[in-house]
Amino acid sequence: MAAYTAEQIRARQEYLRTHPLSPAVGMPAPAPRAARTRSRLQALVVLAACTLREPFTTEALAVACWRVSPLKFGLDGFTEHPDVHRVRCHLYGARSLVAQGLLERVDEGTYRVTAAGREAGRNEP
Repeated sequence: MAAYTAEQIRARQEYLRTHPLSPAVGMPAPAPRAARTRSRLQALVVLAACTLREPFTTEALAVACWRVSPLKFGLDGFTEHPDVHRVRCHLYGARSLVAQGLLERVDEGTYRVTAAGREAGRNEP
């Protein structure tokens, strides 16, 4: 077993502190679970939006999302009904699909998919 000098240990610690790598496997550290879940749900919303005739309403998008995944976009305890609020949270705010340029707000409660959104929807598995 090789012995490391104090300088080598400090250099390695500094490298690990400044580079977001997982020391166990040398891979980038995974995103927090909430961020991964949000991005997956947003991908499903874009995928559902690509199936709708434009311009579409928030309610039509909620139904399309619910058809894609009733468990994720259904009412709590009543998954046989779509929950529009689970879709709206992806349409408003700094991290929303509109802010990312994947959807465009045409009018109040009316949206359309942008070219970037269509490309992102095409790249979904």
